[in-house]
Amino acid sequence: MNRPVELVEEVIRLSQFPFDDIFLDSIPSEEIEAINKTQILLTESENTPSDYGNSQFISVDYGVYIQIFYSNDPNLTIDITKSELELMQHLIENNWLVLRSTAHYPDPDTGQMIKNLTVQRTMNLSEL
Repeated sequence: MNRPVELVEEVIRLSQFPFDDIFLDSIPSEEIEAINKTQILLTESENTPSDYGNSQFISVDYGVYIQIFYSNDPNLTIDITKSELELMQHLIENNWLVLRSTAHYPDPDTGQMIKNLTVQRTMNLSEL
């Protein structure tokens, strides 16, 4: 089975969400200053056995943090709210529950607008 961040990456790539790069686990140092790109960082937030039967767990809860760093490009025209709602709906349609969607906030160093989402999926051991 692919790692949870790889599963979410695939779902995002198949969505219509406008982005330039997706990174797993960390943003490479050479990309940190790329403030004119919309970048997505995916990190694992949970990997917990759940649902028990006969003293054994039968499923696992996987969680992924999604951090979206929006481009500072003044020529960028994106309907952020619509794009995010469509992304969340696409995640739900692909069996990822949106647990948390925080308010936008500016990065204090780059001024980029940031959006954080947390998604979760429970998978039975038979699916793994």
